[in-house]
Amino acid sequence: MHQPSNSYHGRDLALDERSSLRPPRYQPSADNSEKRDRLLYILVFLLIVISYLLGREQKRRDWEGQETNIAGRENEMTRMEREWKTQREEEGRIRDSFRWTNLTPSGHCTQYGVRKYTANFFPGYALLSHDEVLTGCSNAEAIIMGRTYSRPDHCNFTDDGRYVGHWSVQGVPDCRTYFQEFQDKGCVASGSSPLHRYEAHLMTTGPEDDGQIMCNTTPLQLKGKSFANPDSCADWGKHGWWGIFFLEDSECQNLQVQSR
Repeated sequence: MHQPSNSYHGRDLALDERSSLRPPRYQPSADNSEKRDRLLYILVFLLIVISYLLGREQKRRDWEGQETNIAGRENEMTRMEREWKTQREEEGRIRDSFRWTNLTPSGHCTQYGVRKYTANFFPGYALLSHDEVLTGCSNAEAIIMGRTYSRPDHCNFTDDGRYVGHWSVQGVPDCRTYFQEFQDKGCVASGSSPLHRYEAHLMTTGPEDDGQIMCNTTPLQLKGKSFANPDSCADWGKHGWWGIFFLEDSECQNLQVQSR
């Protein structure tokens, strides 16, 4: 019978010896898995906490920034209000320094009841510029014939260095012209539009008044009708200015008209 050789036997022994020297393969236990999961949960929890704390800190900084911005805006508004109040007070002092001097009526009436007035404007503040003085003149209050005017009609700077305000003052008694010496001139139109003509003499015009303008702006009550002004006016030389008025008159329908 054939017997195995010693060489084969020796090789088997060597393999067994090397196998016994190799470290055992790691096999994770159930306890190790639980520890690993627990560590993972702790890490996730810590990340969540850190994220929350960082977010809260960022919100706090944002709120602080907003509060700083609000405080800055409030400070800016307070500063602007102080500047506005200071400016208004300064403007008030400047306005209080404004004065009108040498109030003078013109030598003639400009129309019925109206006369021009002028006055020199004194600003009070020597440091005001030309434009500021002219603006002050154009917005300065004045009292003329007991009536308060919030501002003049206009202001101008004269060649002799004066700032002058101009007003058209209404209700001036010596500019209230009137009509008298009424004359009936009879019918001047018949048919469907019968008209009766009246004439009246314009009174109390001044030597420098424009008779045409004064006549055309003088009102009249005639035969129960109010006229804001005559239908026309005529200058009859030494006889003065006359107003001409036409009234509708049914009695003129069938009557022969008269010429002037």
